[in-house]
Amino acid sequence: MDFIHVGLVSQSEEHADRFFGELLGLPKTKKSQLPRAVTEGLFGVDQDCDLVYYGDAGLVFEVFVMGWSEPCERRVSHTCIEVADLAALLERCREMGFEVREVAKGDKVVVFIADADGNLFEMKQRAG
Repeated sequence: MDFIHVGLVSQSEEHADRFFGELLGLPKTKKSQLPRAVTEGLFGVDQDCDLVYYGDAGLVFEVFVMGWSEPCERRVSHTCIEVADLAALLERCREMGFEVREVAKGDKVVVFIADADGNLFEMKQRAG
């Protein structure tokens, strides 16, 4: 079994560009459109949708640009990403105004960040 992508909703391509491109440094690799009939059939959403892809081999985000964010009072679902320099990424998050959540768990700290649409990402320091 192979991992292909993570699908997320964004209110706008600008939100997605700022988070995935500017903050995470992932290249925008493809854009396409999903017709209303497909979004209705798969997700029960009656509208056309732009798709924007960010990332490269091993880590690809398929972003559904819907004009709205998925409503969720208490979001638990998330994507976990391992980065080379967690401290630098968290500093950039704060500079750019992205929410950073740090919670002690035993002798470690669990770190989550949220994009402008409320999507959650657990961030881990790459070993070595």
